[in-house]
Amino acid sequence: PLVTKPELEGYGARTSWLIQPLEVSTMYQEYGLSQIRAMLTIIRQMQDPINNVINGADVKGQLELFKQNDFGFDNDVVEDGVVIELKMKELTNDHTQYKAIREVIAQMQKLNVSYTYHNSDGRDMRIVEPFIRKFIVPEGKQRIHSMHVVLSPQIAEMIINMDGYSWHKILENVILESTNTVTQRLYLYLSAMRTKSNKREFSVSTIELRRQAGTTHVRYSDDNTPIDDKIGYKQWGMFAKNVLEVAKEELKEKFNEKKCDFYFEWEPIYHVGRAKKGEPDMVRFLTFSFDD
Repeated sequence: PLVTKPELEGYGARTSWLIQPLEVSTMYQEYGLSQIRAMLTIIRQMQDPINNVINGADVKGQLELFKQNDFGFDNDVVEDGVVIELKMKELTNDHTQYKAIREVIAQMQKLNVSYTYHNSDGRDMRIVEPFIRKFIVPEGKQRIHSMHVVLSPQIAEMIINMDGYSWHKILENVILESTNTVTQRLYLYLSAMRTKSNKREFSVSTIELRRQAGTTHVRYSDDNTPIDDKIGYKQWGMFAKNVLEVAKEELKEKFNEKKCDFYFEWEPIYHVGRAKKGEPDMVRFLTFSFDD
């Protein structure tokens, strides 16, 4: 059932589906608006192999196609990674922004993401590494129309591997046109949770919600166990007002404009015996979509 759909009738010119792995939508990351858009562009470049895998093509064979290094880079540059071409016109229509975009993507080499990798022996392991391993741009040109990034083989495999992974559909214009990062983050996460639970209603721990919203800095112990440090909106009331309500209102507005496939309502959940004030233990989400 997960195939790329055409643009939705009545849902705008740029309202088209992308298929994205659940692991990408739920991984811990500290990206800003432009970096999340750049990550989406990489996923867009991999739509063909994702569809081929879903339709029964050989996974390893698809990964090898990316490793053929058709772009002519030396093997000591690419190593065992996977090369993806990014065209500037797919990131912006304003050529004056090219330099700023290159700086945004270059910064992604220094920012770790954290995701679950399904090992070949059936065990899960948490990997902490940059989503983009290397960033390659030609020298000597004033205006660069395309650039290349190198992904680690684990991340590339996660994106197109059927073994233990699954995907969900997202509308790319929500990511491209959102005015704040929390809307992007919660749209990806809640969309993934809708697919994972196969329900309109589900609950999320407050700790996990803060991680996904980016108001908690996640560092890691020697065995990559997440350790949380609150870095924004430490008081629950401020988190609710500036994160949950902001994302809720923007998604609802886009839904009404037929530029988003769902919006949500939320309520705090307190464990039995706790006073119903302060930071809750869980948050219950109820989502509404045009499919419901």
